[in-house]
Amino acid sequence: MKVPDLGVTRPPLMRMRRAICDFLTAYLEGARYLDLFSGTGSYLFEVVSRGAAKGVGVELEPKLAEAIHT
Repeated sequence: MKVPDLGVTRPPLMRMRRAICDFLTAYLEGARYLDLFSGTGSYLFEVVSRGAAKGVGVELEPKLAEAIHT
């Protein structure tokens, strides 16, 4: 996924995202996930790929929201 560089987001380090999701893995199966201020959507995609039943991202920056949606 290519995300526009608007200078307003700092994508999290991959190892940090993995560590957080590794900790949450036991709770993700079938869970619903709400990602406010989604930015690049990286956490949203990570938890859905690990078994969350549904993920919703909310992002106010139109270009970022469009990039997440595509």
